Amino acid sequence: MNQHPDFYDEAKKLADVCGRISSEIQKKEADMHAYRNEVVSIRKAMWENTTHTFNNEVEAIIEANQYIHAMKQQEEHYRFTENLLHKYRKLLDSPYFARVDFRYDEDGETEKIHIGLYSFIDHGSMSVLVHDWRAPIAGIFYEYEPGKAGFDTKEARVTGEILLKRQYKIKDSRLQYFFDSAIKIDDEILQEMLSRNAGDKMKQIVTTIQKEQNRVIRHEGSRVLMVQGAAGSGKTSIALHRIAYMLYRDSRLESKNIVIFSPNPIFNDYISNVLPELGEENVIQTTLEEYAGLHGASAPVEKLSFHLECLLDRCEGGIPPVREKGYRLKASASFLLGLKRYADSLGSGMESFEDIRYHGRLAVSGQEMAALYNRYRRELPIHKCLKIIRERALYLLAKAQEERKAVFRQQLAGAGKSSREIAAIVRLELQKEMKLYKEEIIKRTFLSLENAYRGFYNSAGFYDAGLAEGFPEDELREIGKNTLLQHRNGLMHYEDAIVLLYLRLRIEGAADSSRIKHVVIDEAQDYSPLQYAVFNLLFPDAGFTILGDMNQTVNPYGHIGNYREAFAVFAEQETAVLQLNKSYRSTIQIYSFAGAILGAADDQAGFERKGQRPHVVKLNSEEAVKCIADTDIPRMQADGMKSIAVICKTAAECKSLHALLAHHVSLHLITGEEDVLKAGVSLIPSYLCKGLEFDGVILYGAEAAVYNTEYDRKLLYTICTRALHQLKIYYRESLTPIIGHMPRSLFEHVI
Repeated sequence: MNQHPDFYDEAKKLADVCGRISSEIQKKEADMHAYRNEVVSIRKAMWENTTHTFNNEVEAIIEANQYIHAMKQQEEHYRFTENLLHKYRKLLDSPYFARVDFRYDEDGETEKIHIGLYSFIDHGSMSVLVHDWRAPIAGIFYEYEPGKAGFDTKEARVTGEILLKRQYKIKDSRLQYFFDSAIKIDDEILQEMLSRNAGDKMKQIVTTIQKEQNRVIRHEGSRVLMVQGAAGSGKTSIALHRIAYMLYRDSRLESKNIVIFSPNPIFNDYISNVLPELGEENVIQTTLEEYAGLHGASAPVEKLSFHLECLLDRCEGGIPPVREKGYRLKASASFLLGLKRYADSLGSGMESFEDIRYHGRLAVSGQEMAALYNRYRRELPIHKCLKIIRERALYLLAKAQEERKAVFRQQLAGAGKSSREIAAIVRLELQKEMKLYKEEIIKRTFLSLENAYRGFYNSAGFYDAGLAEGFPEDELREIGKNTLLQHRNGLMHYEDAIVLLYLRLRIEGAADSSRIKHVVIDEAQDYSPLQYAVFNLLFPDAGFTILGDMNQTVNPYGHIGNYREAFAVFAEQETAVLQLNKSYRSTIQIYSFAGAILGAADDQAGFERKGQRPHVVKLNSEEAVKCIADTDIPRMQADGMKSIAVICKTAAECKSLHALLAHHVSLHLITGEEDVLKAGVSLIPSYLCKGLEFDGVILYGAEAAVYNTEYDRKLLYTICTRALHQLKIYYRESLTPIIGHMPRSLFEHVI
């Protein structure tokens, strides 16, 4: 490739750009030094020149504030320059990765557009030498082949023709090679990127963004964007790039205005590098339980990881049948509908208030309270509405009490008591009187969350929801009784905490919801309709990007059956769905194997990257442990694999296997949400590995007794699609029929 006739000119261009970046780095470093010195000088002057005696305190404060303001300005300049320096140093290594020659229709002029991670402007000529990949003009690189093209600016649509698309491999400021392509990302660059080893952190993919991915990143005009993407299609990475794009496009949007909901804290840590690599501050990364404070509730709430462990550990008894039935009901769309109707009815009857008379005089008008209720109930949560009524009623009562106080004093004036004695008697008597009135007002204007929660399981809404899902009345009574018993005993199951959270949001409203402008929900398939309703209540004015794959469900009950169920929650808002059907993670052999597990749809495709077929091996436990420790892991490491996962279905199985493996090989056991993914070998349960990827995956325990349902089919698919380069599967006695019935051409079967 170095023999391309343009190679010398391209190398010269690169050297010129790198030289200008180096020059700018030197200037910014000098500016940083000057800012530091200026801050020191201001502090010294402040100490020497401000008043220290405080004879004139106002003057001293004014003097000090002037110096403090000057210091803050210098510190802001310093931080801004520091951020620029970080970007320029990254640019110096590889200033750009693509070039598009674009001829404008308007004037026929041709512009050579170089595209990089960040923009770089030559401050001498004020020309843009490198365009940020998020700039509107850079979008044509991802969206169009040579020929007619266009892009939208804030003012108008710009049209023209792409004459040339060129891609570069630049490292350490040196041009390694380049080539011209008719498509946006040449197989050679994409092959190289996908052949790399995975680490303990996700990385940015600016140089290899595909056309369908670019459309997700730059999508605008819908409050709710849902992205259905195959395993390995880049959903999470694209969501993070979409955030970077939104921050670039909207100067009013800041990182603190965006929140990402991930399946667990491990995943939050895994994705924490991407936005900083793109030059943006990290946004809020959390889980629904953490954000909503479920574990800060009055009753201890079961953690999601323990909750999933109970659901999956069917071989050890799992959860009681009554809870399993209850969970299936509470995750249904019918349950949400019944709960919504019940919440809508809360406060009914409170719209009629009785007059409150105080010593024969009308103190609080029931008609006035009813008018307040009818005025605010449509605008505010019922808790806030009742608070307004309560405060108004107490104010009117206090006003009536002042008149009563004057009459009472007159009555006592002729009793031969001192003014101090009279005041004390009046105060005590009125306190006794008012206590009863206040208690009555509070009683009439208070709605207990706990009572509302308990009341639902005896309501028509609960029974209607259960009957709609096919539960007989005796089972519904049992589910309701068991739920309330757990609550009375001071323990709240995970699914019940979501019910209580929904009612709390309906009764009290969401606190500080306006601060969040955009919400990203990852692994969307594992949220129930009720959880989507909670998201909508938490962020009623925010935009949403929701990403998932219906084929990667790890929760057998708590999930949406299809995106229509999630759409129903946002029914009044504008929604859009985009598809990501191509997988880029695994080799074509692993992708084909995983697709056969699932019965992949025709519209899904894998990227043609070659590798070895998955190995399915029958060994007893002792032999399998020895093979994993002595053969598989050392061989994968010798092949250059930096991240290897040994995956079991449950954390209990992981702990048992760890006790056997730990004597032979160094590995990191992950069994809870508090753990983080580390480089090397990880031993991890199935429900904590979703969204992650590893160079090599070893699935332990693929027994027929363990994986035998349609849900297990999706779980197996999720596990196998974590592997980039190699996949090995062990079973002891009887192989799961989900794999056993697949064509033998898709894997090596070793007995």
